[in-house]
Amino acid sequence: MIRRPHILLAPALVVAAVIALAGCSAATPTSAPSEASDGGTSPSTASSPAASTGPKACELVTAAVLQSTLGVAAGTGSEKSGFGGPGSTECDYTGIIVQVSLQADTYYPAASYSPAGVPGSAAPASGDRGYVAPSAILVVKGQTGVFVTLTHQVTIDQGQALATAIVAGL
Repeated sequence: MIRRPHILLAPALVVAAVIALAGCSAATPTSAPSEASDGGTSPSTASSPAASTGPKACELVTAAVLQSTLGVAAGTGSEKSGFGGPGSTECDYTGIIVQVSLQADTYYPAASYSPAGVPGSAAPASGDRGYVAPSAILVVKGQTGVFVTLTHQVTIDQGQALATAIVAGL
């Protein structure tokens, strides 16, 4: 069975809310897909294909970008290593988690992550694949995947604006 980010969204919302209230950050991302397309567990960094250095989560999706696209004052982001192998990063803002994977086909297989599997979602206005939903955004361009988890609802238009800004920065 392939797990999809939207399935993991409810626990991520609870964890992110607790994190926001406690003022600490999680040791591991809660919004990341946890199974690969073959139905197994996520590949370890050692078995994943080598990834080149790419965009950093906090530099790609800045607090200013979140403010201008979503109308959210996110504050300062805290960056750490992401789940997507070497060079991948995560940026945690209050109520928002941004994951940048540099091995998109490993973590976001083309056939598995589409608006068809996410209720209330639409395809992003740009990028190779992904979806925009009221509480999550996934955009893939080439081998870079960006997954944003939100603890509050946004409109599809706001999500499209964020997805467009993300793709423009890739």
